[in-house]
Amino acid sequence: VPLDLTDRASVEAAAQRVQAELGPIGVLVNNAAATQSKPFFETTEADWAPQVDVTVTGTLRICHVVAQQMAANGGGSIVNLMGDSGRVGESRLLATATTRASTIGLTKSLAKELARVGIRANAVSIALVRTDNLDAHTGDADEERMQRIKALYPLGRLGRPDDVTPMILLLASPRSSWTTGQVISVNGGYS
Repeated sequence: VPLDLTDRASVEAAAQRVQAELGPIGVLVNNAAATQSKPFFETTEADWAPQVDVTVTGTLRICHVVAQQMAANGGGSIVNLMGDSGRVGESRLLATATTRASTIGLTKSLAKELARVGIRANAVSIALVRTDNLDAHTGDADEERMQRIKALYPLGRLGRPDDVTPMILLLASPRSSWTTGQVISVNGGYS
């Protein structure tokens, strides 16, 4: 179900459609973010705005809508995904890291406030994963640069999507029913 996280009406319509067609939403995985790699002194407020609107406000918006449905239906699980730059910082990603760091505060606050209505909230902090948009994060890295990047990871490689999926599934499932408010790093040992 497509939606625009920057538009409350779009989020509400999508959540209503999902509930009508598939039943109550029991799991929300937030994976949308706007990012930009650029030296901080070269950025402008216009560069920051879409990152804040999607990654911060958009995540707040969808959590607000879906958590109300979850509460009305007896609870659920929210899993917020974030890039590791929000946990450890990273040059050229200052606005991106700032918005990602907000995910930590949001997750911990949701966990504390929504536990009383049966909703758990956790975050998965992810380092570089080989996906279709890897080049957006590494630039057009030649083999030598990729070797230097891999050397930052004690396990000696970048992640794969199937390295991350099991943690998301665990946090979404009843097998983690006593886990809430946590930020779990899936990052090959990068710290």
